[in-house]
Amino acid sequence: MIEYISILGAVGLIGIISFVKKIPKETSGSKMRGLGALGLIGIAGFWISPLSACGAFGAFSVWNHPNTTLANLAKLGFLGTVGLIAYLIQVMN
Repeated sequence: MIEYISILGAVGLIGIISFVKKIPKETSGSKMRGLGALGLIGIAGFWISPLSACGAFGAFSVWNHPNTTLANLAKLGFLGTVGLIAYLIQVMN
C-alpha cells in the first residue's frame, strides 16, 4: 500500500495553474499560498518514496483563488500530510 502513496503527489500539479491564471495581489491567503512551495519536498521522493506524496502541498498555490473551482481544488493540498505520516511510519519501522 505504501508504494502507491506517491501517486498523491500528482495533486500538486494543480499548483501550476497559478502560473497561468494569476491570483490578484490583494487577494487574502498569501501565506497559505506560500505553503505551496512545500510541494518541492516531493522531489525527495526520488530517494525516499513516501515523501513524493508531499508534492501535493503544491496545490496550496491556488488557495483562495477567485475561481471557486480552483479554490476548492487547493484543499487537496492537505493530502501532502499523508506523505509525511507515511515517511514517519517508515522511519519508525
